[in-house]
Amino acid sequence: MNGLALEGPYAMEIVEILFNINVEQCRELGARGGRIHARNLRLRKAKIRVQPVADLVPPPMETVHEASLLLNAQFPWLAAVSPLARIAENAETRISNHG
Repeated sequence: MNGLALEGPYAMEIVEILFNINVEQCRELGARGGRIHARNLRLRKAKIRVQPVADLVPPPMETVHEASLLLNAQFPWLAAVSPLARIAENAETRISNHG
């Protein structure tokens, strides 16, 4: 066979339905199946309603500067070693020396 094997008590009924009818009856049967398939799809789509998405409130954003200050407060020994801290110190000393 070509991979399709009909077995069981309904095998002969399926064969009779498909092969003991003329071309016009085959077309009607196919059209009926297409309409039923389309109806089932419409019913399935109508049954599945998409729930509206709730408006989510974003968490308050922390700026980079605030995060940096928080980390400096938590780890003061690291804040003193930071190259940015040294640049800021050098800038302050230059301003105080020239002013």
